[in-house]
Amino acid sequence: PVLGVRSLLYVGNVRGSVYALESHTGRLVWTRDLGPGAVVAEPVPVMDGDVPAVVFSLVQTLPGIERYRYRNDNVHALGALTGESRWTLALAGDIQYPPQVILGKDIAVMTFSDGNATLHAINLASRNITWSRGLCRGGRLSPHLALDTDQEAIFTVCVDGSVVVMMAGTGAIETRANVSQRLTRPPQFLARPVHRSDMVFFLSGTSGVIAAVGVSTGRMLGTILLNEPVVAAPLLGPYGYIYCVTYDGLVVAQELSDARPTFVKRLAGNIRVSPVLL
Repeated sequence: PVLGVRSLLYVGNVRGSVYALESHTGRLVWTRDLGPGAVVAEPVPVMDGDVPAVVFSLVQTLPGIERYRYRNDNVHALGALTGESRWTLALAGDIQYPPQVILGKDIAVMTFSDGNATLHAINLASRNITWSRGLCRGGRLSPHLALDTDQEAIFTVCVDGSVVVMMAGTGAIETRANVSQRLTRPPQFLARPVHRSDMVFFLSGTSGVIAAVGVSTGRMLGTILLNEPVVAAPLLGPYGYIYCVTYDGLVVAQELSDARPTFVKRLAGNIRVSPVLL
């Protein structure tokens, strides 16, 4: 779910139904049926001119062939307060992961078709595709995109361990590096990348390796070895500390320049969310 304007909570299900609820009472404010298909990515709050809206990505299923087979995904923008349709857009391929708003004017959407991944930037005003960039063949991208603090660069990673840094305004690839040679197992990137200054941190969920890559150079700057599966993104804290939580409940605080962790704590397992520092 996503919390949007006037504290409304937006939720979609695998039957293509979407709901807006009051966050403090649970009262149903509006519901819409987007047609046959499934909402499998988080909705994204945007502005459609002066009107607040919510963008849902709908994947259409092929009857009788497994639970999910994808065809002609639609991107739907609904009015945030009333649920009226603001606009729709059809993209070929499946959309499984949350879009990202970039530079306040475009929305970045990843599609997958026949094992190939393409990233599209859609202009929110004209609904035209600003740019499209094919990134991976025969594989898939990381479930998440990450933006730098100025929203000028997009970070993602391919299943073969290729780190990709793109310019948000044009889709031009700024840096492409490969971190798989530092991993003991084939990489499977389950957590979103995180960014600080000229470094972006990617995490291989299967082998528990956090790799720091230079944004401008594509060079490996260091790694932290957790040796346990990780599905939650690391937290970049003050004074150069990195806080990591494994799926099995291991909490590690460490500086990238230090070979030894500052502390290690074992908690109950099944941890899928990132830590927060207040």
